[in-house]
Amino acid sequence: MPQSVEWKTGYYDLERAVNVQVKGEISNANKQVLIVLLANRNIQKVDFDNARQATLSIRCGMELRLPSESLEAYRIVVDSKGIQIEAKSNAGIFYALQTLRQLGGYGKFPYCSITDYPSFRWRGYLVDVGRNYQSLAILKEQIDIMAKYKLNVFHFHFTEDIAWRLISKKYPGLTDSSNMERWKGKYYTVEDMKELIEYCHDRHIQLVPEIDMPGHSAAFRRYFKTDMQNDSGTAIIKELVGEFATTYPGLPYLHIGGDEVKIHNQRFLPEMTRWIEQLGMKTIGWDPGGNLQPQTIRQLWMGGPQSITNDYPFEVIDSKHLYLNHMDPLETVTTLFYRQLGDSRAKIGSCLERHYVHGQIAL
Repeated sequence: MPQSVEWKTGYYDLERAVNVQVKGEISNANKQVLIVLLANRNIQKVDFDNARQATLSIRCGMELRLPSESLEAYRIVVDSKGIQIEAKSNAGIFYALQTLRQLGGYGKFPYCSITDYPSFRWRGYLVDVGRNYQSLAILKEQIDIMAKYKLNVFHFHFTEDIAWRLISKKYPGLTDSSNMERWKGKYYTVEDMKELIEYCHDRHIQLVPEIDMPGHSAAFRRYFKTDMQNDSGTAIIKELVGEFATTYPGLPYLHIGGDEVKIHNQRFLPEMTRWIEQLGMKTIGWDPGGNLQPQTIRQLWMGGPQSITNDYPFEVIDSKHLYLNHMDPLETVTTLFYRQLGDSRAKIGSCLERHYVHGQIAL
């Protein structure tokens, strides 16, 4: 449920032609979302240029007063005058439109006042295409559903023991079918990856790529005939990461894995972390895992409860026991529903805000 909902008596019935009044900078992508939303309710004409008889108004600006400083916060009011949406940013407008999508049907919207903002800044969903390839169309379908439920991080796990699924122009043989154990010959081109990043961006979703190292890297070893932790292997993975950063600039995070492997070279993860930071990205690693650096965000994936308190030294993502393929619907779902993220019952708001404790499910 949103942070605040007040239902009132009555409905506002939008006509087949809707005039929209816009104040502030509204993205073309958000305008298109609104057009599609209304078209699904048999409203075929939406005019953004005729504000005189507006039945739907959108205000976007940092000066608006909302009960949260989050740029994802918004307010929706439906009354006899029409529908009013307010947000500080286009992200907030986008999420308001997702809520509006859930209200009413066939152009009738219940009178209400809704104010909402996120409890967690990171609301993630992981897809493991290293083990099991999924087409771009299937990935986009899931991203569309993510957007409707206001998830904002798409964790893309494309390297595995089974296969390395993203093309490297310098080492194209890495994605050759002979180097794959399942879904042979299935990988993503540079154009595919750029399209996926842009598709996420248009829906206010941050793509977080994962290049798992030094574990889950049998595909790397098969092709290069060396381990990542060896000097030769470290040099190659640096080249691959450098090529990735150059090919897909502007991504703020790179997940480096670090789990389920014996670390025999204690210098490897610190050296790779420094290299990735020099390329302009912040690192994320699995916990439990290898010898991650203090500045690396920990992604919790298994183990018992560990309280994330205000003196906890690391930023964390809480993904404990959230693998969909491990779920028993009669036990796991109930357990997860009642589990406190980060096992933090006291001061949960400030604690979670400070340490980026996030919930993320994995497929």
